Amino acid sequence: MATSFSHVTLVGNITRAPELHFLPTGTAVIDFGLAVNDSYKDASGQWVDNTIFFDVSCFGKAAESGNERLAKGSHVLVDGRLKQDSWTDKATGQRRTKLKVIAEKALPLEKREAQQSAQQPAPQQQPATGFTEADVPF
Repeated sequence: MATSFSHVTLVGNITRAPELHFLPTGTAVIDFGLAVNDSYKDASGQWVDNTIFFDVSCFGKAAESGNERLAKGSHVLVDGRLKQDSWTDKATGQRRTKLKVIAEKALPLEKREAQQSAQQPAPQQQPATGFTEADVPF
């Protein structure tokens, strides 16, 4: 029998503020949207911008840390696996499916000061680039 493997690494911007909730077991969960931009040249040589949207969920310590460190608009690296949700559409009765990302890590690619300045505009403040090991919440 062949082995299967699901792994995804994405870098993008958070499209909606992370929403924290708890499972009946007490495990923390955050859900947020992620937009990943891609550009390519079409057959005529023109650049085409393409944005792909993902639903992302983090569990446990990653969720607790992410709830404190992530915000709408944050530039973030998400590392995890894919999960396919399925349901029956109540309006049409059709079976529906959607892929989502279950994140093991969601690392902000900005320092905290830059994230806070994005939430509270400051006059002519340069955004921080990169992050150090001390900034990694996991």
